[in-house]
Amino acid sequence: LTTVRGLNRLLYWLTTSGDPVENAEQSTRQVLVADDSAVSDAFYGVLAASQRMPERGRSLRSLQLAQGSFGRVHPIFDLRDELVGIERPTCFVWGTEDSFWKPDVGRPVAESMPDAGFHELDGYGHAPWLEPGDEVAARVRAFLDR
Repeated sequence: LTTVRGLNRLLYWLTTSGDPVENAEQSTRQVLVADDSAVSDAFYGVLAASQRMPERGRSLRSLQLAQGSFGRVHPIFDLRDELVGIERPTCFVWGTEDSFWKPDVGRPVAESMPDAGFHELDGYGHAPWLEPGDEVAARVRAFLDR
């Protein structure tokens, strides 16, 4: 719905009215993580501060309109064909509860790359590094150590 002109203005206004920290907490739970128990107050503070940035709403609306409409991504934002050509070691860490793309979107890309690992984390959201526990750090450390 954020890709519909006019409606996106209303939706962004609704999500930024009220207490900025509460808005940040709610959007984090809805979009970024499955479990917000490890998300710091400092993180919420930065998100809350970003709500006051001049032209933020206009910028977000512009991005949403450019990205696509009604669940379809504009081809310019679909990087799968370009990613498969990366010849450097690459580590994908993907949550099963990603609010944007399920692991089935990223796994084939990683499998078609010459040196990529794909780590699917059960119960993690779009920003798995914000979830509680050390699973993401362990995966990234193992990748960097090799």
